[in-house]
Amino acid sequence: MGVPWDLGVGNFADAASAERVAKLLAANPALSAVAGLVSTSQPAQIGGHSVPIIAFQPHKGMVSPTVVEGREPLRPTRSPSAHSPCGPSARDSTTR
Repeated sequence: MGVPWDLGVGNFADAASAERVAKLLAANPALSAVAGLVSTSQPAQIGGHSVPIIAFQPHKGMVSPTVVEGREPLRPTRSPSAHSPCGPSARDSTTR
């Protein structure tokens, strides 16, 4: 995954602490975008492969990963990479 941001702040003990910092950062006029990175503690198993699950929680502007292989999804139900190592079932559809 490529990243288009310049700064990462993290390793919070709880969601309330992360939310307080996100609000402070979003209020800073020098920052054009602020988002929280949310991940699961256990990776998903897709097609026999262990796959980390992450999402971005926007607070200001738009922050998202840079697609470095394949293409961006065409619909919300598509996964980001057309070249998934997990096979067609993983890349053809996802559930919300």
